[in-house]
Amino acid sequence: LSSGINAEYGSDGVKCQELPPNCPGVKVPGMCCPVCGAVLSLLPSQVLVSINEMYLTRDKITVSSLCRRLNKLLSLSECVVLCTPGLYGGVTGIVHSTLAKPTWVQIEACNNEAVRIETMVRRRHVRIETDLILSTVIGVEIETVNVTLGSSSPSRIGLSGVFGVQIFILPLLLFLLC
Repeated sequence: LSSGINAEYGSDGVKCQELPPNCPGVKVPGMCCPVCGAVLSLLPSQVLVSINEMYLTRDKITVSSLCRRLNKLLSLSECVVLCTPGLYGGVTGIVHSTLAKPTWVQIEACNNEAVRIETMVRRRHVRIETDLILSTVIGVEIETVNVTLGSSSPSRIGLSGVFGVQIFILPLLLFLLC
């Protein structure tokens, strides 16, 4: 089976941005082209989102509001989180460098920021629990790229396989909660 993606063109003939030579890239679900950065797959609880919107705040909880709160968690100004709607009601966040041609140190620094956010969500850090929007996130998975000093093949780390289990359990949980 072919993924339909190559280095120059993404799926459907979309011209992809050139990645730095020290970054093999990560394929983001729902996007044609690979990105040089960490990918956070966040799973907000629809029940908690509804409760927050009905009783605690008049503002709607959106992908952009969640993304703004994730950006506030970053401690490096050279990194940014960009978010898109993900699969099965999730949110996909891409943590990457703001620089056009980042060095391997800057790419690794942004990867470490993504790992730090993942750890905060998993351990229910006080900054997550006390935020009305971030506290709705009940699951997180991360995928980072192994930054190379030369031009070797891509090697992915950080995907634990739990997300695959969440895909099958999520519809069951939604059914039971409704």
